Amino acid sequence: MEKKGVYSSYTRLSLVEVLESKSLFLQGMAGSRLPIAVAHGEGRAHFGRGGLDAARDAGLLALRYVDNHGRPTEAYPANPNGSPEGITGLCNADGRFTIMMPHPERVFRSVQYSWAPEDWGEDGPWLRLFAGDEHKLITELESFSLLIPYNPDDDNKRDYHRRAELGPRGAFRRRNTITLVANGDDGVLSQLDTRVRRIVPVEEGIYTGHQVVILDVIPSTLSYSDQRRHYRVHTRLPATLHLRDGGSYSCTLLDFSEKSVQLELDEADMSEELESLSEFRRLTLGFDLGDERQPRPFELDGSLYRRSGRRMVMKLLGIYRDGKSEELGLVDVLEIKSSLLKHPATQAGQQTDNP
Repeated sequence: MEKKGVYSSYTRLSLVEVLESKSLFLQGMAGSRLPIAVAHGEGRAHFGRGGLDAARDAGLLALRYVDNHGRPTEAYPANPNGSPEGITGLCNADGRFTIMMPHPERVFRSVQYSWAPEDWGEDGPWLRLFAGDEHKLITELESFSLLIPYNPDDDNKRDYHRRAELGPRGAFRRRNTITLVANGDDGVLSQLDTRVRRIVPVEEGIYTGHQVVILDVIPSTLSYSDQRRHYRVHTRLPATLHLRDGGSYSCTLLDFSEKSVQLELDEADMSEELESLSEFRRLTLGFDLGDERQPRPFELDGSLYRRSGRRMVMKLLGIYRDGKSEELGLVDVLEIKSSLLKHPATQAGQQTDNP
């Protein structure tokens, strides 16, 4: 990479133009000029002698930075790394592989922009890169498979007895069952069983010569469990919700966990501002776990995770101390939980739920 250090690393939106190319991902998008997230300072494209012209003639140039007049640019900050002719995306000859420096995965929804045209709706234009030009609802799935990398050296990390028990192919011996587990931000744990079909070498593409494991998914084994049930405290504590750069509203704290809280807005307080709340809106939740003689106020920093009617889930980001948001530590969580469990609002709510 040339000119290292000339361009500073930063994160912002830049404008790119989708070029006519062989990229299968960008089919039907040529000519579009769209804002996109960039988060780098290096990665400057460098072509050898005649390389840029050869790539252009072969239809491999897929994306380029443009200025606010729609012209290709090498000038900072519209072009964050000075790539020649603004080139920031290329594809291979058959169009199956596309590489780019910007991050379309960070701006595929309209709410991820500070402003978006009304005709975009909920989905931004970059969603097409991942979902195509048509959205199809799959109502029935008979079978599908996954490919994961296979590294024989992983077996060497196990002790002798475990290696002997698993055999020469380790955990990926044929017809062995592999359980995949994923933990979402909302505390929902997903589990899915797969069966090893075989290990095969990759014969083409950038991973030629490497081995992958083919896992046949068993759809009927998909299960979900709400891990928050194991460590959340149910209550009905009066609270106040403050919107950053907005108003304050009365609400009820319904449950508290390490990562999020569930709230119910007062019906009398519902307003157009609350109805238009979007995900990631920064919020502050205030409540008091003391009494009239000895107040114990708390203020939690967070953002809107999801909302349905008057109920919402707020993802916790920190706790305010002396007006500054700090990390919500284990001691803070235990203090809030223990105080909630002893609070009359929690005990009254439990009696209501279990008459």
